[in-house]
Amino acid sequence: MPFDVTQELFYREISSAVFEDLKTKLLQKERNHCIRVDYLPKDVMYFTCEKINQDPDLKAKDVEGYVLVESCTKPSEVDSGRLIELRNRTDFGVLIIFIQQG
Repeated sequence: MPFDVTQELFYREISSAVFEDLKTKLLQKERNHCIRVDYLPKDVMYFTCEKINQDPDLKAKDVEGYVLVESCTKPSEVDSGRLIELRNRTDFGVLIIFIQQG
């Protein structure tokens, strides 16, 4: 039986692989650590960020994931001013920022 692979399905599969790799790394990081992720398609960043913010193990470790944008329209987005505030806190879990190209 033929199976159509849509762009969305393709990006969701990539994001699942990226998430599994990142989760292992994120759970090993100490508090107040920041990670930058770039060179991924925009949709993969959003799907991965969504998985990170919903994962119970990562929530328990206070991991926060955001996609850097110029103007926020979604809870998973952060602008540069807010990102600086998040990074300059004295105590936080692990902050992971997805940086879009351009």
